[in-house]
Parts: sequence; structure tokens; C-alpha cells
Amino acid sequence: MGETLPIVIVSTGLLLAACSGGVAPPQTQAAEEELAEEGADFTGRVLTPIRDLREERFTRSVPEAQVVVLEGPLSGSAFITDTEGRYRIPNLVGDEVRVRVEKEGFLAKEVTVYRYEPTFPPGDNRYEKHPRSMDDVQTTPGNILIGLPWPKEIKFVQEGNRGFIHTFGKVIEVESDLLLVNGEWPPEGEGCGAHSWGVITVKDLEDLGCFIHEIAHSHQAARTWFHLDTTYEVHWEETPEGEAYRLAREKDLAEHGRWGWFDTDSNLRDTIYENGAEALVEWIGVRDPDEFRRNCPNRAAWADEWFTRRIE
Repeated sequence: MGETLPIVIVSTGLLLAACSGGVAPPQTQAAEEELAEEGADFTGRVLTPIRDLREERFTRSVPEAQVVVLEGPLSGSAFITDTEGRYRIPNLVGDEVRVRVEKEGFLAKEVTVYRYEPTFPPGDNRYEKHPRSMDDVQTTPGNILIGLPWPKEIKFVQEGNRGFIHTFGKVIEVESDLLLVNGEWPPEGEGCGAHSWGVITVKDLEDLGCFIHEIAHSHQAARTWFHLDTTYEVHWEETPEGEAYRLAREKDLAEHGRWGWFDTDSNLRDTIYENGAEALVEWIGVRDPDEFRRNCPNRAAWADEWFTRRIE
């Protein structure tokens, strides 16, 4: 705030000097809506997730990212973010714009951003209702989070604002579209990865089992949101999918006994959503899916039915 923004480059070759001060002074929404109808600057920021608990920082700015307008009169125009990750689209008519954000080393992202609503669609308050969504920058209109590329075995595809993971020949609906690799998170002794705040974190890109486990939690969050209006995956056990898994697991235990470390380790054994996440690792094909089918046939049949079913 207060500094002069750099020159913004657009793909048409036009040079636009951004006004001093960064962000326009607050106005009433009625006045803003009037300006939007006439054509006013559209501003926001591009950021990426980090985990720095010592400084309580959860994002950092992404400078020199390219924000390309995909629809409307400005379609094809490209704007470059400044050192604070800010972008400015001049004279934009309307309350929303669809853009593609590109930056070397990051996964390209297409998303609709709004003047008055969070980046996810209006009414989709999943992050506001996530118990771990404090300080989520996505609740600020215009802000866009981008993440690192997925491993070659795991491909993320956006359809609108919904996410799907393509992996090992299967398509799984998920909540997350963001990947963070951080060798220091989670802390020692707390696992190989984490899922929270719409972000999948892993310590090691090569640990595909960890990826799939956290992708399962992201999937659970998407289903929990659909059924229960929250993304806290612990409550997945209360969804139809979670209840079906519990019954399949009980049948496996009764008919075949315990199999695999996720049926013997106390945390995975006694926590349905954790047990379900590890079952997905076995089913997806990271280890030996045939062995899983022989020893856990009911859970394998459950995964066949539920994990690739799309929410409609």
C-alpha cells in the first residue's frame, strides 16, 4: 500500500501505467456496482501456499505471473503481477472475469474471479466453514491461489471450479487443486503429508502413497461439503459414502479378518476416514491392488462404486 505499481504489460502491446496507491479507496457497494457497469479496474493478487508456522505465514506472493483474460472484450489480454503478486485489469465491465494464471514452475490455473465474492463461486463458502481455514486469502475477492505441478503419475484437471484427479487410470473428484511440497511439514512423527485449507502438502514428491492418501482426504472433504455443508473430512463418516465404507470394512473384518497395516495400526484401524484413505492407496494401484482385492473384497467393491462416482 502506498507504493507505485509497475507498468502492466498486456498482450495487445498496450502499456498501461498503474495508478499510485495500489488499491482504490473503499466505496459503497452501490457505487462499486455502478463503476462495474461502466467499466472499472479489476484488481486482485496471485499467491501460493506455504507453511511457515514460526512466522504464521500461509501464503506468499507470486510476482511476474501472467493473468490472461479468457472471455469478453478483453479476451486474450495478459497482465503481469507485480512484486506483491497484484494484478490489475483496466476498464473491465461486469462483476466477474474468467482468467488463466500462468507462471513457470507452477500448475496453470483457469478460474473465475469476482469483484465482491471469493474466488470460488458465490455461495460456495466451503473454506469459510472449514475449521482450519483461518486467514485463507481466497476469501478476499480477486485473490487466486496457484500451486506446484503434480507428479507425472497424478494429473489434476479443473472442470469449472470443481477438481478432479486423474491417476493410475482412475478419475477421482477432489476438493483440492493445490500442491505444496515442504520437507519440513508435517513435523517429524506426524506423517508424510497433510490436507487442509484446500491444499495437499507432502514431504517428498516421490512418495506416491502419501499423495494418494491425502488425495483421499481431499475427496472426503468434497463429499462432506456436498452432504453436510462443511469440508472437515472427519465428518465424512456421516456421509452416505462414509457409511457405506464402514459397512464394507465391517464385512471384510468379519469374513476375512484384518489385513495390512491399516487394519492393525491403531490410528488407521480405529478412525474410519483414515482407514478409508489408506484403502484408496491400496485400491488405486500404488502397491498391489490385486492383493487388496483378494483380502478386502468388500472394500474393493466399495471403492469401485463410490470413489469414481461424480457428484451431480
